[in-house]
Amino acid sequence: MITNNAKLSRLKYEHVVEYSKKLLSLLNPNLKYHSFEHTFNHVVPATFELTNKLDNETKNLAAIAGALHDIGFLFKYAGHEYESARMAKKYFLETTDSYTFDQVDIILSAIEKTNLGEKPVSLVDKIVRDSDLSYIARPDFMNQISNLMNESLLCKQDPLYSVALKGIGPWIDSSIKFFSMFGWNSSQAEELYGKRKVKNLEKMGQVLKLIDY
Repeated sequence: MITNNAKLSRLKYEHVVEYSKKLLSLLNPNLKYHSFEHTFNHVVPATFELTNKLDNETKNLAAIAGALHDIGFLFKYAGHEYESARMAKKYFLETTDSYTFDQVDIILSAIEKTNLGEKPVSLVDKIVRDSDLSYIARPDFMNQISNLMNESLLCKQDPLYSVALKGIGPWIDSSIKFFSMFGWNSSQAEELYGKRKVKNLEKMGQVLKLIDY
């Protein structure tokens, strides 16, 4: 329910996680990037990493948005962020847990801002966007890049479909260009992930040389 006065809590977060896990467990198993693991092994843990030194309200807002950011994938690929926000709003209206109008607005905004065509504004927007892209700073980043390419091949609506068709060389090259252009939205992500991202970009460049692209 949405009300004028409410505090976030660990229990409310756990209820959201339970709801999200039920939905994400129904995703097409061929989706190797936008998956149950992407949300709960990468994005949500990243929100906690990035909010480690912040207040509990911000931690919960970011973690809840992270848990819900891809639930719309059940119904659409392109623009799934907006479907995720629509479904999240329905959840907040129907749950017995209470949320304020401001809390819901912040969470829905952060979900929508994971769309790369949107510009993150609030700190929670920035934390969740950075968490969604944090795989570029992780040890298994090449697996994630490969998973995203294979997933793009399954959907002609994906704007990256034509790049994926060309193979792994052009895909890695495109990934290098994308991640070289974008900067972290939050100072927290720059501090934690900045150097790791640079190192991983260098490794991608080395892979391109090895495959003689």
